[in-house]
Amino acid sequence: MRKIFGCLLLLVLVIIAILLFAVVRNRQDSVAQQQQPVTQQQQPVTQQQSSNPSSTSAQPTIRIVSPANGARVRVGQPFQVHVIANDSGGVASIAYALDGQQGSPVAASSTQAFETAIPITAQSKGIHAIAVQANNAGGAKSQPAVIRVVAVQSLSDPTNSGDPPAPIPDVPTDPVSPNDNQSAPVGATVNFAANPTSIAQGQCSTLRWDVEGVREIYFEGVGVTGHEQQQECPTQTTTYTLGVVFQDGSARNYTAKVDVTAVVVVTGKPDLVITDAHIEPAEATAGQPFNAIFTIENRGDVASGPFTVFWQFHDVTGLKNCCSREFTNGIAGKGWGGGTFPNLVTNSPAGTSPSWVEIDNGNRVDEGAAGEANNKVSLTLTVKASGDGTNNAPPTNLQTTVQGSDLKMTWGDATGEANYVLMLGNTSVPLNANVTSYVWQNPTCGQNVTIVLLARTASGAELGRLTKSAMTPTCTGTFAVTDVIASVTPTTFTGVCPKDFAFTGRITVNGTGSVTYRWERSDGEQSPTLTLTYPSALAQTTVPATWKAERDGTYWMRLHVLTPNDKTSERATFTVDCTSGASQSFAVTKVTANVNPEIFSGTCPKTVNYSGVIAANGPGTVTYKWVRSDGEGEARTINFTAAGSQTVTSGNMTYGHSATYWAKLQVTAPNAMISDQAKFTLSCTSPAIVTLASVSINPTAFTGTCPHTFHFTGVIRTNAPGTVTYRWERSNGNSETRTLNFSTATDQTIEGGDFKGESSSVYWALLHVLTPNDKISNQATFKLTCK
Repeated sequence: MRKIFGCLLLLVLVIIAILLFAVVRNRQDSVAQQQQPVTQQQQPVTQQQSSNPSSTSAQPTIRIVSPANGARVRVGQPFQVHVIANDSGGVASIAYALDGQQGSPVAASSTQAFETAIPITAQSKGIHAIAVQANNAGGAKSQPAVIRVVAVQSLSDPTNSGDPPAPIPDVPTDPVSPNDNQSAPVGATVNFAANPTSIAQGQCSTLRWDVEGVREIYFEGVGVTGHEQQQECPTQTTTYTLGVVFQDGSARNYTAKVDVTAVVVVTGKPDLVITDAHIEPAEATAGQPFNAIFTIENRGDVASGPFTVFWQFHDVTGLKNCCSREFTNGIAGKGWGGGTFPNLVTNSPAGTSPSWVEIDNGNRVDEGAAGEANNKVSLTLTVKASGDGTNNAPPTNLQTTVQGSDLKMTWGDATGEANYVLMLGNTSVPLNANVTSYVWQNPTCGQNVTIVLLARTASGAELGRLTKSAMTPTCTGTFAVTDVIASVTPTTFTGVCPKDFAFTGRITVNGTGSVTYRWERSDGEQSPTLTLTYPSALAQTTVPATWKAERDGTYWMRLHVLTPNDKTSERATFTVDCTSGASQSFAVTKVTANVNPEIFSGTCPKTVNYSGVIAANGPGTVTYKWVRSDGEGEARTINFTAAGSQTVTSGNMTYGHSATYWAKLQVTAPNAMISDQAKFTLSCTSPAIVTLASVSINPTAFTGTCPHTFHFTGVIRTNAPGTVTYRWERSNGNSETRTLNFSTATDQTIEGGDFKGESSSVYWALLHVLTPNDKISNQATFKLTCK
């Protein structure tokens, strides 16, 4: 019985095991059937991923090449933000923002490395943040790259405590003063100087640089060209830096210091100050005449007495007290004066030497200790050699000829040269004297190059230079741009202005090489020349640009490739209507500025008044100010009751020395807008001065019947054209005031009229000149004896 029960139990266990096995097998089959469609759906994804090992979801990178963090830029002046983005799967676009306000994204060319320049304009003073971010095709974004720039009216404006630190150039630096003997590398020339080097507060100095044969140039951290000058009016002693990167990659900082002395307010006394001193032409030539020009201001409230102005400079004989000018009547309180020392000649060797202008070195005018301290101004006299011989002559007639793949240059030989330097683009070639031709072998084809021929004397002075633009031989089957396209978004706009229009250019090439290009606009403006490098054939690169349209019209931009071959895109045109739309918000639609006259030549100081026109699209209040070359005016407001335009003026501006001045009308609310510059060119001429007044009579005595009539004769002499007022002062009374016009510097004879003597006496007469200066002649006498 026990055996039967055991067999039955074993049978039951076997049946249960079989049932459990069947259930598990069915569940596995069901799971396998459910998983199979998923595997089939995933397969294409796996294949797609394997075709591109570098997934586009990886994060791209981006960096800002220039400007550096902390760089200074000018308010209202566009500058370029150069960026480089990288992504193994290709860069799709670049996003950027100024102070959190996003601009139109820049489309990229899907290349792994994408380089572009984004135009940015800071419309107000202060610190501005610029952020850029790269996007790839998979939607991944880079970490933002951010810099802060400081927008200033003048690069010499003092720094504020909150400003970011000044940028440190990412190149080796070797600060060198322009006066050091260390010369630039062979093939490069660098000259950088301030003139004058010492000024009083309120005066300006001109920073000038002449640089050739180098790779890059930066003035105060901002890229510049090789031959420029910039007027700076620092309020404190300032050292300016010109950074130069040479062709070999080495770099050097050249510095120029402008010493600034504080303006001392003198009351109860005169205070004579030299506000301007310069020579014309700006560089003197040894042995040839130049003019020294000066302007004086009496900042005191009391007229000065007579004083003398001296001009001193170094000659081969040492310090030369070359000339002086006597101000016999002084200068009125808060008044101006000036003059010219004409036809000065220096025999100094080529180079620079100190020069001085000094007022009242005899201390005849009591200005007090503070006033006496500002009576002298130093400046640099730059002298060019006229050559080492009396018959020296520069080279002539530089010509170019294409010879196969070479470019040949010929020229007429100079006389008295010791050697030549031929500058072929960025390459300098030294040549011996009497050479009149050179063959440039295998230059880069299809490019426009600037050729400069310098002739130098034995002393190293420049004898002469010739400059010529030429095209190198045409490319034959070599690297070239094959297509250039430009487009704009949007193409039409109606609404509140200004409005930004985004341009996109696309450049296609057939090989590996570098391309230079620029954007050109319908208003004549053009961008700086930029460079792109293509790593492979059939590549395309997208380059961006923007245009802020401020007024109605139809405009266009085009992309112009300069090298390796000249090729221009079709015009990308847009139309803007800034006044249509009844529901638009209040805005300024147009701002202009002008000055009349634009040019003046005559006696200084000269007072002018800038005027401007502000147009708005409806009623509202506009806030504006005048921004001038000599500073910035206060904020003002003007009310509009309806759409239209109104005229505003700057108020009287008084200028005391020759220069080109400018003013712009800047609107700050309800929207930002600034006009073009209204330029005023002032050429100060020396006022006419009466240098001689004399009176004579012939005969000087008479004995006989009375009454007797006799005549006095006068002579007035001036040193320049002008108008003279005078009167006769006689023993029997004064004449009325009379006017005499001089068309040139000369003598004029005038008659005193009939003088009738009734009785025996000694009669007299003199001439009293009233304007332009006060001058009294000698007193002529006539003795009458009646019988």
